[in-house]
Amino acid sequence: MKVFPLTVVVSILFVFCKTTSIIEDGFTLEGHTSNIVDSTVIYLFQDNIAIDSTVIVNNEFTLKGKVKDVAERFVLRRLDTLDSKYIWLENGHIVLDATLGGLRNCSVSGSETQLLADSLNHLLATAGHGLKRSRIEQKFVFDYPESVISAQMLVVYATRWGKETVEELYTRFSSDLKTSENGQKIKKYLDLVQAPGVGSKYVDFSMADTTGQQQKLSNNLGKLTLLDFWASWCGPCLRENPRLVKTYQKYRELGL
Repeated sequence: MKVFPLTVVVSILFVFCKTTSIIEDGFTLEGHTSNIVDSTVIYLFQDNIAIDSTVIVNNEFTLKGKVKDVAERFVLRRLDTLDSKYIWLENGHIVLDATLGGLRNCSVSGSETQLLADSLNHLLATAGHGLKRSRIEQKFVFDYPESVISAQMLVVYATRWGKETVEELYTRFSSDLKTSENGQKIKKYLDLVQAPGVGSKYVDFSMADTTGQQQKLSNNLGKLTLLDFWASWCGPCLRENPRLVKTYQKYRELGL
């Protein structure tokens, strides 16, 4: 049996404990940039809320935190420009290299989830926003039923893809993914949603209007009713809104 000196064993244990501690304590995001003025602030957003920030000094910055899940999605952003980056952070040491093309075109190492997201983004780069894109995204969710990216995508596209497709993809999820926060949201959607087909009667519902008053769909129907779901944080939704106004102005005399 090979005998190791006590100092070597202690060193190995120290390195192991240090590495384990880093993972348990959270993540460290080490960033490298170029041609950015010292004291420029860089922010970390989640759900459109700035949860942390730091300053860039000598084209370097560090952000620390802790994710609750295997990985969580954030946006890294500078407010003085439009430069930003969607990034999946995992507990551990992550390095971001933005020295060649800014945040948008940076490379990230240390996050397996981000590497998987980058491979998906590469496939979507030339897919546009139609059926081809949906097929790529659905195939990704089908192929990676244990990835937090799949659960996040299914939450975002549940109403667009419909109950039948969502249920088929959700049943493939691992037990851990099904019990995650996004997994529970998908389960709630599947439990609650009714899925009328083309030509079926609408599913009635109520929600608050801009004044806080509850409005029921069945009480606000015209001869022809167009129902559009959108969000203030959704870029494509905002771009579509002026077209909805034009559509209303064009057809309101006919009962829209």
